[in-house]
Formats: sequence, C-alpha cells, structure tokens
Amino acid sequence: MSAKNTYCIGIDIGTRCIYISAAGGVDRNSTLKTITTLFNIEKRQRSIIPVVSYFRGQVFTCEPGYYKHLQNPQNSFLFPKLFLGKQVAAVCSEYDYDTLGTVYNDECKMIQFEFSNLDGTKKTISVTQAISFIILDVVKLIENSYPDLENTPSTIVIGIPSYWNTQQVSLFRRSLASTPIHDAVFLYDIEALSLAYGFYPNLYGGFSKRERVVMFVDVGYEHTTVFAVVFKDNDFTIQHADTSLSLSSRWIDQLLIQLVEEKLQAYNITHDVIEANKRLKAEIRSCVDKYKVIFSNESGDQMTFALSVFSTDQVDVVITQKEFQKRCESSGLLSELARLCTTCLDSVNGVDEVILEGSGTRLCFIADQVRILLPNPKYKRKGTILSTNNPEEDLSRGCCIMAICKSFPDTTSTIRITLPSHYGLSERRKYISATDLQKEEAPDEQFRNEHEQEQCEVQKMMNITLMRDEIYKTIIECQNLLSDDKLPIWYRKDMIEYSKLLASQLSMSGSQKLEFYDYSYLRSNAENLLLDIKCNYDRKPIIRIS
Repeated sequence: MSAKNTYCIGIDIGTRCIYISAAGGVDRNSTLKTITTLFNIEKRQRSIIPVVSYFRGQVFTCEPGYYKHLQNPQNSFLFPKLFLGKQVAAVCSEYDYDTLGTVYNDECKMIQFEFSNLDGTKKTISVTQAISFIILDVVKLIENSYPDLENTPSTIVIGIPSYWNTQQVSLFRRSLASTPIHDAVFLYDIEALSLAYGFYPNLYGGFSKRERVVMFVDVGYEHTTVFAVVFKDNDFTIQHADTSLSLSSRWIDQLLIQLVEEKLQAYNITHDVIEANKRLKAEIRSCVDKYKVIFSNESGDQMTFALSVFSTDQVDVVITQKEFQKRCESSGLLSELARLCTTCLDSVNGVDEVILEGSGTRLCFIADQVRILLPNPKYKRKGTILSTNNPEEDLSRGCCIMAICKSFPDTTSTIRITLPSHYGLSERRKYISATDLQKEEAPDEQFRNEHEQEQCEVQKMMNITLMRDEIYKTIIECQNLLSDDKLPIWYRKDMIEYSKLLASQLSMSGSQKLEFYDYSYLRSNAENLLLDIKCNYDRKPIIRIS
C-alpha cells in the first residue's frame, strides 16, 4: 500500500505583497524537493497585492481590487494588514497614500473602512473582515493549484512579524476565523528566514557540523529587522534581533513621493491639488511601486513618472538614482540601517555571511551600506554578502519548510530553534496558538454580534466566489462540447449564442450588484444548457431553453 500524499503550504501574508510556497510528497525529503512558488493567476506573477476595493455593491480584493483602486481610489484601501491594532490618528498621518478613503475607530477601537455606494449610502468593513476577504482569494489560488486540497492531508504555516504585540497577533488570528485556513500555524518571520537558509543542507548529506554565524538584513514594507543566527548541526540559535519601524520600504516610498511632489510644483501642481485629486494620488502610488525594478540595477540611473494630471494633460517627472539616494541619506534612513547592522555585528563579533531579505534590499545603495560595514578589523569574522534568488519569497519558503517538518517529524534530525531572550518572543509564543481566541476573556455582546456579522459577510462572499467558479467551469464545458462537429449546425449556432449570453451575464456581475439568488439562477441556466447538450449527444429529445 503506497503512502498518502501530503500538502505542505507556507504563506507570507506580507504587508505589501503575499507569497505562497507549496510542496507535496509522501516523505520529508521528497516533499522538500518539490517546493515551488505558486503563481498569481490574474497576472502570472509570483506576488499577490493585498488590497480591498468596493465597487457597485461588491467587494473586490487583490488584483481585481487593485484595478478598481486605480479607477475609484477613494473607495479602496491598500495593505489592510498595516492597520491591525492602529488608531485613526496614526493611520491618517502616516499612511496617507495607502488610505485614500475614509477610516474611523469603532467603539471597540478597531479600524473601520468606510465605502460609499452610488445611492449615497455607506458601507463599513473592519480591518479583520478586509483581511478575511483577502485570505479567501489566497485560498482560492492554492485550490486552483491543488484542486484536491480539501480532501488531502495538509499543513499550513503562516509567517507573522516578530515585533507584533499580542493584540495584533490576536486580531490577525481573528481574521482567519471565518476562512478555510482558520487553524493555520503561526511562525515568526525570523524563524522562517532562518529555516529557509539553514535547512536545505539537510537534503545533501545532513546538517553542517561547522559553526556558521549569519546576519540577516530584512527590509520589509513596514519594518526592518536585523538578526544574527548561529547554525551548527540542527541547532539554529538566534542570538540577536532588533527591529526598526523608522526604516522600511514604506518610508523609502514616502521619500520618493516627496521628490515627485516637489517636481510637480514646477507645473503649479501643489500638494493641495494632489490631495484633492484622489486618482492622481493613486497614479503616483502606482508609479512608485515600480521604482525598485529600476533602482535595483546600477545601470538604472533615472526613472520617469508619466502622470496624467487632469483628463488631457500628461506630465513627465524625471528622478535620478543619485538624488534619490541623497534624499535617503539626508533623511537618516541609511544611518538607521548602519546602527542596526553595527549593533548586530558587535553582539556576535562579526559574521561569516550576510543574507539580504525583503524588497528594500534590492536597492543598490541599501546593499552598499551593509557592505561597507563588513571589513572591520575589530571583528573576528569578516562576512561576505550572499544573494538569494527572489529574496521576497524566502519567508514563505521557510514557512513551507516548517510545514514539512510538522507533517513529517523525524526524531533523528529535529530542528531546534532558540529565540533571543531579550526580544520577548517566548513570552508571546502562547498567543500564536490557533486556540488563542478560546483562551481570551469572553468579548462583550456588541463585539460578539459584530464578529458574527463579519463571519456571515465572509461566508456569503465565499459562497458567491465558489458559485462563480462553478458557473464558469460549466460554461467552458458547454463551449467545448459545442465545438464538436458531431452536433447539428443549427443547434450549435443557437447554443453557442446562448452560452455567450450566459458568459456575458457572468462577466457583467463584476460591474453590477448581483445577489446570491441571481447567481443561483445563472447557475441553473448553465446546468440546464449542459444537460441539453449532453442529451443531444445521446440522441435524446432536445429540451429547448426559453
């Protein structure tokens, strides 16, 4: 009797991008060799954009939501994970370009997103509900790659920031409560990155007996974490870790936005004009998202922002890498990076290797700042920088490796990860448990009612998403059968037109509000059409559809 296949999935629900690594096999080694990054089907990209938009009574998330964000930015919110445990005052001042719509705190002091309907009414979605909607899209992507996921043993591990407080961890766990992955295991980001780097040698002759000290520099969208890990055999000891929220890709984005706004003033486009034009703000934010691709290459000396300021006018804004680097230096970002790295290097007397993680480290001057700190004669070890392929995916890959270790425990080579005592991670470990919500004190009646209402909304969206997929697959099956010359020409012509009508109605559901019963009616028509075609294949009397 053959062993049963097991799926192991690691998810990095990052602030700005989501990555999914997955593997399947019957034992640990065979599963490790199959680790791959799941592609985003919408754009055939590796990353998924976490965004929630509201358009004509429907919620759109991820890539469809980002498209709606560019169309109707005041009804969209980028990166909802940013707002977990935050207050409105901080959000409005710090996340100006990520919150083009209205936010407020409810009685429970939780961030609420407010959306405007065409009829003037308002709809609110809490930050946890917004994340739940995004998680549903993530689950859908996984199921597209693994259709039998629901009926196959699987372990799912999600990476979370090590600097999060207990409230943020609990809110994030609550966001998963209404989704199919509500029982996912949480793993600190510093643990996941350590695994991504340190566990692969086990595939090729076992763990290394030689002690190696490695410094990780992770410049993410919301934070920068620098930590040192001692690798020896199957022991991973994190000796030092430090996080700064004043150095991140988001702050780098803000500096680039400042440069863009300053150059727009030459065209009499002031900050007040930009604030009043939400679509222009969304366009600036979209252009800024592309800068790392250019400035990560030393040959990319400058980039041009082509902005449609008004309906007919286009303005080209040119920014050179030199002036951008100068702005980062004058803001103190590079000195903060130097402080984090120097403190880490001093704590372990130098390192053997340095691993650059996160999208921010792709910038040439970020890597250069780390490089100049390494050849210091006072350190025992003279570290060298190692590059990894697609460093943004390392965290999800580490989560996937942990999922594999949990699915296939091997007592002969169990990994032991020791967390730094000064970071307070061990004390917060209990809040990572999937049973965390059950251990908390019972919430008040109002909060419980709001949470139940959120769960109903999420379940409704999940059901509609599944029904849309069923309708789409049924229509495709009909169209495939109708391409067969075996069917009469007159019949094929009529039924092809009808299948196109159904497909048109399904596609229109993205631009107008359809309730659950509308989808039920559409599914019934599609199933009747498929039955009619199959009956005709069997030479049975045709059931004409009115």
